[in-house]
Amino acid sequence: VEPEFFTRRKSTMREVRYVREKLTSTTGLLRADDYELLRTYAQQRVNTAIAVLVLAAAIAGMATFWVLPTYALFWFCMMLAPIIGVHTMCHKFLNVSPDTVSVPKWRMALVIAQFAEGVCWSSILVLLSIGEGKSALIFGLTSLLMSGALTVMLTATLPRAVYAGLFPIAVGIALLLAIDAKFWGVVVMGGAVIILFFLPWLDNSPVKS
Repeated sequence: VEPEFFTRRKSTMREVRYVREKLTSTTGLLRADDYELLRTYAQQRVNTAIAVLVLAAAIAGMATFWVLPTYALFWFCMMLAPIIGVHTMCHKFLNVSPDTVSVPKWRMALVIAQFAEGVCWSSILVLLSIGEGKSALIFGLTSLLMSGALTVMLTATLPRAVYAGLFPIAVGIALLLAIDAKFWGVVVMGGAVIILFFLPWLDNSPVKS
């Protein structure tokens, strides 16, 4: 009788723990699931930090066709802050024990950092507004589309980070709505071509829906 009693007690305690984690979770998932999604995001950001830096450097380098190199260098240095900040935070999170880590606090901190990175990406429009001609705006919008696609791929396991990172970029794109329809036709066509280059990577991504 005693072994059966202890078995039922363990089963009941497991069910109580399961229900408690579901009720206290802000995402409707178990704490273990929340942690795993956050860990996947952090690992993804750590592994792709160099790629993000290369993209920022490439955008800054190409921006010199429209603005002074000093301005482009200033924008790149500004981009370094959130990129290095997110990388440092993610690296620190991965070194914290899963049993003691506070998932909600870390998630909020990383979402805020992702928002700051999105603001810096969208600031490329401020930089290019110094230049003249629609070619500068076309390059700016192309840069936003590329950074937006990269943000979605890197934050796919953390929906709040997706929204936080895309919101400033979407606002930047919305600011260009005053441009004529011919310009937008070129942009849409160019965006379709750019997306084709990202599809193979997305298909091979370890992140599953």
